[in-house]
Amino acid sequence: MQEPLLEVKNLSVEYAVARGKLKAVNNVSFTIHKGEFFGLAGESGCGKSTIAFAIMRLLKGAASVSDGEVVFRGKNILTFGEEELRLFRWDKTSMVLQSAMNNLNPVINIGSQLSDAIMAHRPVGPQKAMKKARELLTLVNIEQGRINAFPHELSGGMRQRVVIAMAMALEPDLIIFDEPTTALDVVVQYNIIYKIIELKKQMDFSIMFITHDLPLMLEICDCIGIMYAGKLVELSPVSELKHGAGHPYTRGLLQAFPSLLGAKVKITGIPGSVPDLITPPQGCLFYPRCTESKEICRETEPVFRSLDEEHFCACHFNGTGAARE
Repeated sequence: MQEPLLEVKNLSVEYAVARGKLKAVNNVSFTIHKGEFFGLAGESGCGKSTIAFAIMRLLKGAASVSDGEVVFRGKNILTFGEEELRLFRWDKTSMVLQSAMNNLNPVINIGSQLSDAIMAHRPVGPQKAMKKARELLTLVNIEQGRINAFPHELSGGMRQRVVIAMAMALEPDLIIFDEPTTALDVVVQYNIIYKIIELKKQMDFSIMFITHDLPLMLEICDCIGIMYAGKLVELSPVSELKHGAGHPYTRGLLQAFPSLLGAKVKITGIPGSVPDLITPPQGCLFYPRCTESKEICRETEPVFRSLDEEHFCACHFNGTGAARE
């Protein structure tokens, strides 16, 4: 087994709010290897983006890492000083955020924004940086003639591709995509996803892909983690997950999306809402919404255990109907 590229170990993130401390991420662990396409799925507010921001050390204000480690190639990112962090970001790991228009400076053309990012991390002059910027635009299927265009002169899909080009500018080992197709129409979403897959094959970087669209992840990812109420409730290779999810929440997510093939089935949502994370209920956090729950679920929190060598799940039953020992 090759050495992990990124290891998230027992990570917990808290937000200080008026009523107390809200644990947005609670003891989460997973590993991403070189060249792997890793997905993180779950409802809005389950902690996916908070994990990404913790990895990039972008948590601000009331948010802070309360426990755990984020290890990149053997070094804990959470202990980095300002200079180490500057060398790590964009060079080793970069991030594509939601809402590209908000991530680009509206009064600076895209060529300058791309070249500025390159010159901030590489000892090159403006001409070489601009040449690299033009190459990056070609890489994401944008005409080089748009190099002097301002963000408002580009469509939403083009702006998102500019942000992807910026994330690849220094050829990092890992790129984090935080719902990169949000607010884009279906055709543009498909084009963005196809381009990401194509670039990954071409440049051999690893991906951490965040979305609520679990069926999409089953098509593009190697391994998937399922988040619920700040906890990782299931972690599995896609090949295992396609044959059967262990957690009722994962099955609920899958049933909430229509299938493109096969017989028509009734789409069902997951009843209820996410629990209060300041005063969470006893036992399994999914218990109040679970149609398969029993008394043990209300009283005892399930342990995150292995179903087989690579498939892990935090459920007392795992769809078997009988509690595990």
